[in-house]
Amino acid sequence: MSKPSLVFCEDVLIDQTTGQWSFLKQIENINLSLLSGQADRKDKLVIRGRFNLVSFWFRQKSQSITIQYQLADSRGDLLMNSPEYRLTFNQKRILFRHRVMLDRLIVRGPGSYSFKVARKTDQGYRTEAEIFFNISIRQNEETGK
Repeated sequence: MSKPSLVFCEDVLIDQTTGQWSFLKQIENINLSLLSGQADRKDKLVIRGRFNLVSFWFRQKSQSITIQYQLADSRGDLLMNSPEYRLTFNQKRILFRHRVMLDRLIVRGPGSYSFKVARKTDQGYRTEAEIFFNISIRQNEETGK
């Protein structure tokens, strides 16, 4: 059985005539600029933006599976979980795509992160695919005081 693949990008265009998908601005790095007081905080940061996760699945033996997208830090700690999605496979098609749109990411600060797509099993979730990205934070001096 083939493993799925995962794309992390800002936007997805779907051609209405051909059904082909185009991924715009694939994300490998997120660079933030924060005031020095904000950058020193120890709690989680919320990054607002436009984010898309797309998983590609080849036809599976089962008719349907349940998946979840997960955001993890470099230690493997889960920071975000999506709702569960039930994917039902059309046995006439070889490739199936699933897309989830996010308007924010919750992170701990600068460092390496990964999105995972995990499949629900009787023993819990099993990671099927993973994509990595980095977050950099530049501190700016406060002005206007």
